[in-house]
Amino acid sequence: MTSLVCQAFFLHFGGFMKSEEIKQQNYEKIKNTASDLFFIQGIEATNLYQIAAASGISKVSIYKHFETKYDIAKDILLERMGDKTQQLAEELKEKPEETGAAQMRRLLEKLTVPTH
Repeated sequence: MTSLVCQAFFLHFGGFMKSEEIKQQNYEKIKNTASDLFFIQGIEATNLYQIAAASGISKVSIYKHFETKYDIAKDILLERMGDKTQQLAEELKEKPEETGAAQMRRLLEKLTVPTH
């Protein structure tokens, strides 16, 4: 009887979400929430506790995706860069020993220096 109830629930609600789908949703929610907080408060004034509270995702879960808030900011920035993303990502790989903050400063420097 229990298995019939489970099957009916499963069919009615379209199945359960796969863990990869949940991870991807959490990843996007973290980035979207962090982006909002970074815009409102600035990166330096925002911390992972605030991102966790605002997103409803535990700090432990955030650490499964990102080591620091700078890693979140870097992902957001790279995603929004469009065509330049691949080039900038390759440049970041040139110095893997750099901290997330140093990588962010280097990226922002490249983006703010006039190219002409």
